[in-house]
Amino acid sequence: MKQVASFLAAVIVFAAVFLLVEQASPFFQSCVSQESGDAGQQAGKESYSSVGSIIAIYTRCSGRFIDGHGAGITAFFTIILAASTILLWIVTNKAANAAQVAAEHIPRIERAYMFGGPAVDGTTFDDPPNTVKIVIGIGNHGKTPGILVESYGEILSGPPSVSPTKYPFTGGKKWEQDIVYGASERLADTCHPFSGPKFETIYFIGYIKFRTIFDDKVHTSFWCVTPRVVDNVRNEWVMVDSTPGWNAWD
Repeated sequence: MKQVASFLAAVIVFAAVFLLVEQASPFFQSCVSQESGDAGQQAGKESYSSVGSIIAIYTRCSGRFIDGHGAGITAFFTIILAASTILLWIVTNKAANAAQVAAEHIPRIERAYMFGGPAVDGTTFDDPPNTVKIVIGIGNHGKTPGILVESYGEILSGPPSVSPTKYPFTGGKKWEQDIVYGASERLADTCHPFSGPKFETIYFIGYIKFRTIFDDKVHTSFWCVTPRVVDNVRNEWVMVDSTPGWNAWD
C-alpha cells in the first residue's frame, strides 16, 4: 500500500507540473499554433468537431513535446517519485512512533495497581499468649484485573535498617498464590495469615507480588507498618518511613 500511495502521489504531482511546463514551453505553443493553422485550412474542406480537433492538436503536440524532451521528463519524474517516497516515509514513521508511544502509555494507565497491608480488624493479639496474628488486606486500585502470585509477612521488634532491595526476606512467612483481583476489588486474605512474637514494639513488614493482564512482568508492593494505640488498644496500623523503599510499589 505504501508503494502504491507513493506512486500515485508522484503521478499526480508529475502530471500537474508537466502540464504547467508544457503550457509555458515555446516549443509546445509553436506546435499548437502551427497545428491550429493547418486544422483551420482543413476545416474549409471538411467538417470537423471543434472539440475533437482541439484534443487531436493537443495530443499530437504533447507527443512531440515528450519526444523532444524525453530524457529530461524521465529524470524529472524520477526526482518527483523519490521525493514522494521520502515524504511518505517521514509521515509513516511519525505515525508509527505515535502509535508506539500510545501503545506504551495505555498499559500504565489501564493496568492493575495492587497494594497490601494489615486488614481492618484483621489483627489478633495474645491468642495464644504473647503472639500476634495478622491478616492482610489486598486491594486492586487499577482499571483492569491483577493476579496475586505471592505474599510475604514478617514481624519485627524494630524497623528494618535496609531498603527492600537489600532485605533478605527469610525470617517470615511466604505464601505462593494465584488469585485474581478485579478492578477496584479489595479483600482480606483470611486464608493466609502471618504470625509472630508479640514484641514490646511491633513492626510488620512484607510485600505482595502480582502480574497484570498486559504482560508477564511481576510487580511488587512493599509495606512497613507499626500499630498505633487507640483507646489503650493497639488496633490501628500506621506506615513507617524511617528507611527509604518501604511503602512503595512499581
